[in-house]
Amino acid sequence: MSHSRDKTTTYQKIVLNYKILILIAALAIIYQIFNYMLPEKEGEMSPIDFLTAISLIICAIASFIVARKYYRWLVLGPAFLALGIGFASYSVGEIMWYYYTIVLQIDPYPSFADLFYFAYYPFSIYHLVRNIKFFRPKINTVTKTWLVGIPVAIVLFYSYFTFQQDGYSLFDYFFGLPFEVASATAFSFAILGMQIFRQSVLAAVWSLLALGIFLNTAGDLIYYYLEIFGLYTRIHFVNILWFIAPLIITYSLYKHYKIKDAVLANLYYDRFFRQRAQPGFEQDMKKVIDEMTSNVEIDTSFKPELKKEDVTKLVREIRKELEVRK
Repeated sequence: MSHSRDKTTTYQKIVLNYKILILIAALAIIYQIFNYMLPEKEGEMSPIDFLTAISLIICAIASFIVARKYYRWLVLGPAFLALGIGFASYSVGEIMWYYYTIVLQIDPYPSFADLFYFAYYPFSIYHLVRNIKFFRPKINTVTKTWLVGIPVAIVLFYSYFTFQQDGYSLFDYFFGLPFEVASATAFSFAILGMQIFRQSVLAAVWSLLALGIFLNTAGDLIYYYLEIFGLYTRIHFVNILWFIAPLIITYSLYKHYKIKDAVLANLYYDRFFRQRAQPGFEQDMKKVIDEMTSNVEIDTSFKPELKKEDVTKLVREIRKELEVRK
C-alpha cells in the first residue's frame, strides 16, 4: 500500500530529462551562430528571427492544452489559461511586428503590436501570483519588501539612465515606462515563484516553468536598457533568452501534462486544505474522506471558509484514487 502511494500520490517525484535541457542549450548555441553568420540589414528581418515567433506559438498552444487538462481545478485551470493567453498575445505581437517590417516596410515602433506585447505581462503575472498563493498563501514581511523593492529599483535605474542621455525623448520614456514597470513586476514574481515552487513535491516541473518566465522577462528588461544606450543588435545575447525561454516553458508544460490526476488531488489536499487547518480541522477532513466512498452529499457548513465547489472538485479526484487503490 505505501509503496503504491509513493508512486501515485503526493510523494511522486517528477524527474526532468536533462538531455532535453542540453538539447535546448545546444539549440541556443546554434541559434547564436546563425545570428553571427547571417548579415543584419536595416529594416529587414532575418530567417533566424522567425524561430522566436515559432517557439512562442508552440508555447501558447502547449499552455492551452495544459489548461484544458486542468479545467476542473480551481487554481490550476485559470492559471494556465492565463499563461496561454499571455503567450498567444506575445505571438500576435511578434507576427504584427514582422508584418510592419516586411510587408509594410515601416518602423513598427510604436504600433498596435505593442498592445499585444504588453498584454503578455498581466497574464503571466496572474499565472505566477495565482500559483504562488496556492503554494504559499501567506508571505512574510521580508519577502514582501524585496518583492516590491526589485521593481522599484529597476524602474528608478531605468529613469536615471534615460535622463542621463543627451537628447532623450520624453515620449520614448513615458511610452516605455509601463513596459518597464510590468516586466520588472513579472521579473520579481518569477524570482519568488522559483523560490516557492522548489519546495513543492513537484519542484522540478514548477521551478522550470518559473525559470522560463524569469528568462523571458529578464530578456525584456535587458532590452529596455540596451535601447537607452543604443546598444541593441540582433547578435546580442538577449535574443538567446527570448528564443530559449518559450522552449523551457514548453518542456515544463509537457511535464505538467504528464502529471496524474491522483497526484494533483493530493497536492490540493496538502496545500489547499492543510495550510488552512485549524483545531479539529484534520478530524473534520477525515470525516469528509470517509464520505467520499459513497454518494453522500458532503456538508461543508462546519467550515465556512471552504467553498463547497472546491471540496466537490477535490472529492471527485480523490474518489478516483481511492477506487484505484481498491
